[in-house]
Amino acid sequence: FGGGACGNWPLTSCWDNDYWTTRCAFTSYLPPLDFYNSTVRDWSVNDAIWWAREFNIDGYRLDAIKHVPLDWLTELRDALDAQFSDPWGDRFYLVGETFAYDNQGLIADFIEPEEMLDGQFDFPFKARLCEAVFSGAMAMNEFSTWMHSNDRFYPEGTIMTTWIGNHDIPRAIHFASRQIGDCRQGSNTGNGWNAASYTQPTTAEPYERMEVAFAVMMTNPGIPLIYYGDEIGMAGGGDPDNRRMMVFDDASLNSHQRAL
Repeated sequence: FGGGACGNWPLTSCWDNDYWTTRCAFTSYLPPLDFYNSTVRDWSVNDAIWWAREFNIDGYRLDAIKHVPLDWLTELRDALDAQFSDPWGDRFYLVGETFAYDNQGLIADFIEPEEMLDGQFDFPFKARLCEAVFSGAMAMNEFSTWMHSNDRFYPEGTIMTTWIGNHDIPRAIHFASRQIGDCRQGSNTGNGWNAASYTQPTTAEPYERMEVAFAVMMTNPGIPLIYYGDEIGMAGGGDPDNRRMMVFDDASLNSHQRAL
């Protein structure tokens, strides 16, 4: 790519540009596929069908869905419906990722179970659950009211994926311990490469807050996502520090981790 302000690197300022936002121009070392080219788009959709059929896959996570043309998504949905007309569970589940903690409308733009996504990762849920249970910035009754409205916000038939932690942000236990006070904090050079600053909490309270958060997530509508290690409150800063090796040995866990 060349020419204009968004023909230069880095392109982070161009992610929401009318032209560049659907051309996945994230970094200079990752060449994007041109999904505006019908040959490329057809190859991609056919490849997705092949993987699903070859390995009995029943759903896909579509990363950064706002950064590909909408035609790609609708063509993928049409192809999946045609090839898997009677899928197990009554649908071939498509869940998208749109990194937006405070824009339900943007998230909803890509949801329509018959034509586009079945749901998306519920970033607004994560932020408000963190504020209500971890940081205390939101009252629980206010969170309950928000939850009722969130259940009704998206199109009929939507199944959102709820979550507490993932690979893009520091480990949930540090939000629960209140070491990190901003429930929207992501990964950066300072927190992703400084493991010494993100040690395993030793008091009970962070793990008890994690228990409450999991209870809310597991007993409300949606498909719950548990990022590996969060079930034991694993420590870690931002990416890549949030990808530490899983601990499987009970003897290596503290009593609060075992309780969680």
